[in-house]
Amino acid sequence: MIRLLRLRRIAQVAALLLLTVLPWLNRGGFTGMKGSLFAFDFFGLPFADPLGAAQVALSGIVPGWRLTVGAFAVLIVALCLGRIFCSWICPFGFLSELVHGIRNKCPLKPLRHGFRSRAAIALLGLALVPLIGFPLLNQLSLPGGLSLGLLTAASPLSSKTIHTVLEHVLFFAVPFLPMLAVLIAELATGRRLWCRWVCPQSVLLALMARLPLAPRLQRTLSRCVCKGEPACRRACPLGLDPRTPRSSSPLECTNCGACVLACSRIHGGGLSALELGKKKG
Repeated sequence: MIRLLRLRRIAQVAALLLLTVLPWLNRGGFTGMKGSLFAFDFFGLPFADPLGAAQVALSGIVPGWRLTVGAFAVLIVALCLGRIFCSWICPFGFLSELVHGIRNKCPLKPLRHGFRSRAAIALLGLALVPLIGFPLLNQLSLPGGLSLGLLTAASPLSSKTIHTVLEHVLFFAVPFLPMLAVLIAELATGRRLWCRWVCPQSVLLALMARLPLAPRLQRTLSRCVCKGEPACRRACPLGLDPRTPRSSSPLECTNCGACVLACSRIHGGGLSALELGKKKG
């Protein structure tokens, strides 16, 4: 399990580095991988934000086949593996975890109705798309905005449109401002506000993760020896309580494995009271 968590950190760092370097590689002629977290091409295999594809369809435009196939590919991954995008790939999620670790080591307050809040935002945005003809929820995708900002940073500039140093700075900085504002707010409050309450892109992934095919957190009551504040809840980066089925629901849990590691340490490397696996029965 320790190796698995180290692998998760490596995957998070690699995803952020890839998004940072890839636009410059594309500019130099490499086209094997290209795109943003709204639509990404991996050596011919498309991946796309399912919520983005849904907004395109609701705006009255038939999504292209690559966008459609890419959206289904992401949903299938969530169906089979759960919300691993949030815990293994999402660059904003990685930065948010780091900020929370800097702010304090205390556990977050138990999460209540987080999915309901995110779902309400997603449904409201989807309802407005046919009226305004614009993918409004894309503006609430911090990982997508970050990837677009990195693409912008690698774009060649025209001296006819940007003249001063200040204009250069603003051109590159503006795409990152929403993400920076949220990270500052999370640093000030000590809470992971966005991932827990706002992110609409996590809603469809959570619904797919709730289906029986996805692995989910399992708890064996007879093995639990926690007293007082449980180590498994302290370890959860989202403040979930793995001992409570509603809290550790696939609608909230991202299958990061932090609670399983904390539980196994309490048992001295023996049988853990928690494990990630397919739903039994």
